[in-house]
Amino acid sequence: MSSHPPDPFRRALTEHEVVVAVRDSLRDWPPTLLAQLPEACRPGKIRDAEDIANLAYTLTSTRIASDEVNEALVQLETLFAHACHRLSEIENSGSHGSSGDGAQEHQ
Repeated sequence: MSSHPPDPFRRALTEHEVVVAVRDSLRDWPPTLLAQLPEACRPGKIRDAEDIANLAYTLTSTRIASDEVNEALVQLETLFAHACHRLSEIENSGSHGSSGDGAQEHQ
């Protein structure tokens, strides 16, 4: 299976759109590939950014702790890392206004 490009996340403008893009991407994963993942790393219901972040952490922690390379794990970790990156961009753009430089709002 080829790696999942971050393109669907680049178009996402809201947390909900990222969640939908993750769900859509997961639909492309054959059950046989998901079965290659450790049980704790198999995606369950993805409802929000917290679910995405929690699974991304689990995937990364599991990969780091493993002595073996699991390509399915690496691919899913990459997918969730891209999703987390996009969620951070969305959150950052909303909390810093149009400047994006982190300057505090003047009252």
